[in-house]
Amino acid sequence: MFSRARGLAWPSLFSVTAGQGALIVTADVPVAVSTRVAARHAEGDYATFFAAFDGADTIVGGSSKTAFGVPQTASRRTHLLLFNNGDAGTVTVVGYDAKGNAVGTLSVAIGESQAVRVNSVMEQLGAPGQSLGRIAVTSVPGMQLYAETAEVDAATGDVDFARLK
Repeated sequence: MFSRARGLAWPSLFSVTAGQGALIVTADVPVAVSTRVAARHAEGDYATFFAAFDGADTIVGGSSKTAFGVPQTASRRTHLLLFNNGDAGTVTVVGYDAKGNAVGTLSVAIGESQAVRVNSVMEQLGAPGQSLGRIAVTSVPGMQLYAETAEVDAATGDVDFARLK
């Protein structure tokens, strides 16, 4: 167990330079866990923190959670990040435009202990050009699904993360 994991970089910890996945932290005492995501650019640096998920944050089998304000424009795009800590299954993602009209549905197969990223989710739902889209994510029985959005600024690559509610 790390008593202090501050400053660990993915290349030194996992021998990778790029990728995606999930890190599960368990402890028998209270701990605070967060992620710092940073990018360095000639125009300036950007960083953000995001608190770790709690077990209560999951979308348990058969339930849904929603992400609001999901843009897909020339200047902002939103990716959907999913991690399944339960049985393999298929997640349903339904997209809505700013007026509440359903614009498309995706089925995403996710294995046990698998992380999946749906790039530019509103575009994949058939709704590019949305500045205020919404998505609803539903899991199936047996899944223990964690979900968040990653909103990316096209000009800078800056990323803001949000949990589904």
